[in-house]
Amino acid sequence: MFAEVSLSFYLPEHSTALSTFELPKKQLQFTALPLTALQACEEDESRHPVVIMYQGKPAGFFVLHHGPCISPFTENPNALFIRALSVHPAYQGKRVAKRAMLALPGFASVHFPFCNELVLAVNEKNFAAQQLYFKAGFQDKGQRRAGTIGIQYILQLPLASP
Repeated sequence: MFAEVSLSFYLPEHSTALSTFELPKKQLQFTALPLTALQACEEDESRHPVVIMYQGKPAGFFVLHHGPCISPFTENPNALFIRALSVHPAYQGKRVAKRAMLALPGFASVHFPFCNELVLAVNEKNFAAQQLYFKAGFQDKGQRRAGTIGIQYILQLPLASP
């Protein structure tokens, strides 16, 4: 039986669990810790923090971002950009991230009905994340951009129109 994975918008009661996130240096070079990403959300209402729940406990985190600020990654005004995905090391290897990414299209269609595409940037050296995203249905259409630590692949997941 598969363990329960669900998505929830960030609530203050998630703060304690998210504050315990520590990632290995190898992973930290590719993403932001939840509390750092939350600070950016407080300054920008087009960023929406999402908590990955595993068996009722916060196990991961990412941000959904929309609006003009995501134009370096997509020209689609109806896209949601995924930022700062992380899974607490205690929950890694349990398919939490994969199940979260598979649940994301449904979550997006409910909470962001204008959305017709999910977009993300993944570093060319982050092979584990690339595999995750491809298994979740994201597509590489050849778009690249320079990131702070190297080339980023821009991956897309078209969603069914509302």
